[in-house]
This record gives sequence, C-alpha cells and structure tokens, in this order.
Amino acid sequence: MNFDSTLSFNIARRLSPERSGAWLSDGPKGAGLGFGSLSLHDAEDPLAEAESWVDKAHLSRPDRKPSLALVFGLGLGYHLKALRRRYPGLKLLVFEPIAELKSFYDQHKVMTDFDGETPEVYLDWLEFEKRVSREVVYGQDDSVAVVAPEGYKSLRPEAYGAFASFIEQELIRRSVIEKTRENSAGAFLNNLAANVGHLADLPDLLLLKGFLPTRPAFIVGSGPSLTKNARDLKGLNNKALIIAAASALKPLLAEGVSPDLVLALESSDTS
Repeated sequence: MNFDSTLSFNIARRLSPERSGAWLSDGPKGAGLGFGSLSLHDAEDPLAEAESWVDKAHLSRPDRKPSLALVFGLGLGYHLKALRRRYPGLKLLVFEPIAELKSFYDQHKVMTDFDGETPEVYLDWLEFEKRVSREVVYGQDDSVAVVAPEGYKSLRPEAYGAFASFIEQELIRRSVIEKTRENSAGAFLNNLAANVGHLADLPDLLLLKGFLPTRPAFIVGSGPSLTKNARDLKGLNNKALIIAAASALKPLLAEGVSPDLVLALESSDTS
C-alpha cells in the first residue's frame, strides 16, 4: 500500500522564512493559507489544488465508491469540500496536528451547510486512533479514502508518517477480519445450527454482571509473547479473573495457570 509518504512539497512555493504561525493570503479564486514558511493552500486556485489531492487519494477498494475519508490536516477545508463534491454524503474524520490551524479553520473555513454534515475533527491522537479503529476495523464502510494535503506532509512529517502507518495497519486488520468471515462463515453457521437447541438451556451471560466488581481481569490470547507472559500470571488464580482464548489454554496449563473462563473463538478446533 502506497500512501506517497515522500515529501514532494515544491520548494519554490516556500515563502519568506521570517513568517511564523498561521496566515492568510488573497487570491483570485479564494484565500490561501500558510503556516510559518510553508504554503498549505495555494491562493491562485485552492479548490483546483485540493481536487488534485483527491485525485491522488488512496482508496482501500478502488472498485467501490468510498463511504469514509480519513484526512490528515484541516487547512481551510478546500480538500474536504472537494471530497464531498466528488462523493456526496462521505463521512469525514480529520486529524489536525496543530491546534492553531484548527482555530483558523473555525474562523475561515470554506465548508458550508451545503457541503453536508460537519466533519469530525480530532486534535488528540489517541482519540483519533480509537475513532478510526471503530470505523475502519469494525464499521460497515466498504471503501475508505485517505487524503493528506502536500503542505501538511512537509509541515509535520513525523506525524504524517505515524498517520499513514496507523491507517495502513487498520486497513490490514479490516482485511484479515473480512477474509476470516469469508472463509469461516459456513462453519460458524453450521456450528450455530448444530447447537441452537442447547442455547435456551444455558444461563444468561449477563448474570455475571457486577459479580466480581473489584477483581482485576486478564484476557489472554495466543501469540509469541504468551509463554513469557503466562509465567507472570502464576499465582494470580483466586486473585484475578483470567479469561483465555481456547488457543491459549494449553500454553497456560503448561505454565501452571488455570483460566477461569475459556472461550472457543475459532470455527474449527485449531488448538
């Protein structure tokens, strides 16, 4: 997956180095925006420039119209307007790395009520991560567009690199989940059909709600670090609730750890 993380910003568009903070410039087709010595929106034709960024947007499913866009940087919102023009109703999640530019956007944004719902804007990276994971990994969006204005890549290259890597990681997670569903759907349905008659006789899981209000819990999955971490769980029985995936059961027992609950998550016996 290529997010074009190279800094392709045109040096000729750098402005006088003594400038600091955010600033506006007048142009024939709209206001330009800069920060420090970098131009973020070209005042000559900022909307056309933004449309070129949309042309280069990464689409997770190029064969489908995106229903979600993940954007690095607000600017004045020209690229958000261009995205909504091309994909009406598109959901917009934006990470803005500079608080001052968020304030500038609020005062001078080019987005109007005619451009649809207000974009969701995040200044806190952890909050943005949580929101993106909910939408990308577990949401219903078939295709995702990823957009980053060229100036922002140069303005905060490390933040952009983290943004691009995180989005790539979450799209891979989504792909794995979709493949699992595709390959295992039949087995899950067969298992459900074979056991549906027993479900009514089982106690409701909600009966456990509030049963151990002060006891810490550990959820254990299988993985390369399990052997090491299993040793740390020794002696915690009767002091903590240990919940394990079935694939983690044998390694835990080998280390003398007896889980309180074991969950069978696979469609077939792989453990």
